[in-house]
Amino acid sequence: MVCMSLIRRYGYSLLTFSVAFLIMMFAFVNEGLFPFGENQIMIIDSWHQYYPILQELQFKLQHGESLFYSWNTGTGTNFFVMMAYYAMSPLNFLSFFVPAEFLREFMLFATIGKIAFAGAFFTEYLRGVFKSKNLSIVLFGLMYAFSGFLMGYYWDIMWLDCVALLPLVILGLHRLMDEGKFGLFVFTLALSLISNFYIAYFVCEFIALYTFVVYFTKYRSKGITHFFNKISKVVMYSVLAIGSAMLTLLPIFIGMQRAYGLSSGNPTSFKLYHSILDILNNLLAYVEPTVVDGLPNISITMIGLLFMIFYFLVPGIPTKNKVINGSFAAFLILSMNINYLNFVWHGFHFPNQVPFRFSFLLSFVLLTIAYEAMTKLNELPVKAVLKVTGVMMVYLIVNEKLYTTLFDAQVFYISAAFLLAYASIVLLYKHDKVSIKFMAKMILIVLLVEITVSAFHATEVAGNSGRTDYPVQNSEVQAALDDLYAKDTGFYRLEMYQQYSANDPLLYGYRGITQFSSTANSKLNTFAKKMGMSADPGGNSNRYLPGTPVINAMFNIKYLLSKHAALPIPNAAYTKFNEFTDLEVYENRYAFPLGFKVNPDILNLTTTDISPFRRQEQFMSLATGNEVTFFKGVEAVNETYENMDRHLLEDIRYHYKNIDASKIGKAKIEFVAQQTKQMYIYMLNQTKTVTLKMNGVSTTHQTPRGVIIDLGIVEEGTSFELSFEVMASASGYFDIHVVTFDDEVFTVTRNDLIDEAFEVDEFTQTKLTGVATLNSDGLLYTSIPYEKGWKVKVDGDRIEPMAYQDAMIAIPLREGTHQIEFSYVSAGFVSGLMISVLSLLILASIYVLGRKTDFQKEQKELKSKRGQHEIAG
Repeated sequence: MVCMSLIRRYGYSLLTFSVAFLIMMFAFVNEGLFPFGENQIMIIDSWHQYYPILQELQFKLQHGESLFYSWNTGTGTNFFVMMAYYAMSPLNFLSFFVPAEFLREFMLFATIGKIAFAGAFFTEYLRGVFKSKNLSIVLFGLMYAFSGFLMGYYWDIMWLDCVALLPLVILGLHRLMDEGKFGLFVFTLALSLISNFYIAYFVCEFIALYTFVVYFTKYRSKGITHFFNKISKVVMYSVLAIGSAMLTLLPIFIGMQRAYGLSSGNPTSFKLYHSILDILNNLLAYVEPTVVDGLPNISITMIGLLFMIFYFLVPGIPTKNKVINGSFAAFLILSMNINYLNFVWHGFHFPNQVPFRFSFLLSFVLLTIAYEAMTKLNELPVKAVLKVTGVMMVYLIVNEKLYTTLFDAQVFYISAAFLLAYASIVLLYKHDKVSIKFMAKMILIVLLVEITVSAFHATEVAGNSGRTDYPVQNSEVQAALDDLYAKDTGFYRLEMYQQYSANDPLLYGYRGITQFSSTANSKLNTFAKKMGMSADPGGNSNRYLPGTPVINAMFNIKYLLSKHAALPIPNAAYTKFNEFTDLEVYENRYAFPLGFKVNPDILNLTTTDISPFRRQEQFMSLATGNEVTFFKGVEAVNETYENMDRHLLEDIRYHYKNIDASKIGKAKIEFVAQQTKQMYIYMLNQTKTVTLKMNGVSTTHQTPRGVIIDLGIVEEGTSFELSFEVMASASGYFDIHVVTFDDEVFTVTRNDLIDEAFEVDEFTQTKLTGVATLNSDGLLYTSIPYEKGWKVKVDGDRIEPMAYQDAMIAIPLREGTHQIEFSYVSAGFVSGLMISVLSLLILASIYVLGRKTDFQKEQKELKSKRGQHEIAG
């Protein structure tokens, strides 16, 4: 009985969901996704970021680990903020029930499910707002599910929840304005904010504007009091919805203060991105969806486009409503073309690729007015249908001639075919040849063809990746990690070389450095970059490459997994620990603990020297209080240039002029080892790569962010060559510093520092306890990244940790033995939770008071009726 009742009430939404799910499923089957082939859904950022982060979330859920912190990325990261940015979708928590080996398929079905939910929720929105209970709401639900944004950006799974929930949010807005019922509005808006605060920000902007569209198209001449009453309710319940989501929003706000991506520069002049015709043509059928860069994804199917135009021609729709809705749609289109508006919509930020991230809002508005036109199709003159069809056919013919490169000619032919099919069906109805129900069924048949073509086209354009080797050598790496963690149970970090992804520690599951995340700690990455790591604060990434023993010491690297014999051997810094198939595990000879005592003079570290080797020496000199030198420079023996004049060598900086500034320059610089020593190269060059040729072997290295190249122990007399290009410009510079490493001096320095170390006794994801014994007062430097969520106790007393270089935690200690405890809770979580609870209590109080008022009103009316009956009697 309950099931039948639900089917009767939500049958059309269930039908929309089922059809959308099956079509997307067929599209992915066609692409050979597992288990129907050997491919997987992950591409671009879902390959590098979303899946590894989802995998970490699943592991934490299944093993009962804290969601606040993870050591498996970025030296240590506020995982709660990372999860809130990438993986807070309610569906992701269902991964708890999924075997780890099928998590990729879970991600596939979650993607399909979200697209299907988008259609179902739009169907439910139309049923609630227009009070429709027929097949037409299924048609438009499918149009929304297969709209441009969802087809182009389906791979960006973290965004899909808010796109799916938008129709319910706006349905809640209507109920709030019409009936004063706030439940659906508050719940869905809060859920959107929790699921993905980034896309929910667009939803909030949309509500702030669309509320006025709804009000002025819904009400006429109600007076200023009525206006403020309705608007104030929307404002109040929006605030309470935001308050209800504060358990995630406040930690996000605090955590993102240390991220880099909050600023991208302001627009300095007026700029148009595309012609309006380019944008409008993206409403047509079979347009290639934008996956990374291109036009806004705004297509709504040809029948959606046709009825959207009909909206402005239906006599029964008030002119005021047409002007308001038309103006708002035009404003959204202009927002995707004018840089100032685009900048504001994106939170006063220009996105890096994946443009026009709010384009789904336009699809929502256009489909809403298109559906209103369908409900009033009886009022549309036959001549209007003929004129619109004729004008659109002329438009397509002209554009097929004009656009020979930007759009494939197939776009115009396929659009014309669907246009004629839909128009013919509408004309059959207008001429009383078919009933409205039969018309809807005929439209559904054609629509199924169009959206199926769209889904197949979108999945083909976006592409996929191979499943078999993702991640590559996983079984060998897992065997190595199991062996390593069984033999060495202490706290340490390890890394991998060569790396497979931009998030290998998350992907393979080890305590590592490498990270690529929009929530990355930019302060940490800035410090790491200055000390010589391949970090890019602006790019939200830090990619570990075999560095010097000083880098390994500062970041607690104890082991290195070397794939395909990538690590140069022999190497003064490493000894072989274990070996697997095409994978060696090396132990760092000079491993440092998580924390060690340093001289307070370390606070005087400067990072202005252009050589990271000298910065590292300065760090160690200040840490010990003794001047130390580990690195000795090696000069070039030969320089060859093409279209370049190297006119000045300033320290390690080579200044040059291009002979022809319009062409690139090429350089080859040769060095010879003067003695058998461990050697390193540092190079910074704005062009992408440098090729190192040594002993007949060539390797390529990325140089734009600066890179240290580990050469291993190089025999005396060995020559090696650096070949690279420079950009076409009048002048420029590149940095090259080749050095030998004195392992004997470093060994003495290391022994001095680790003698007064922090020895970790126990550790979890959010807690570290241990003992430090100091022979004199000093600072305990740790490789724990500084964040406000860390609390430190020394001998049971709470102390405030220092932010060394605004990046690492350091604590002042007195001479003697100390029990130290580090504990972590994401900053703002407790306060945010309290605000959420308070907001929910306020909402509950409003609900209870409202029910009480309604009950008293009903009782009063009942008494009044009884009194009338008594008088009548």
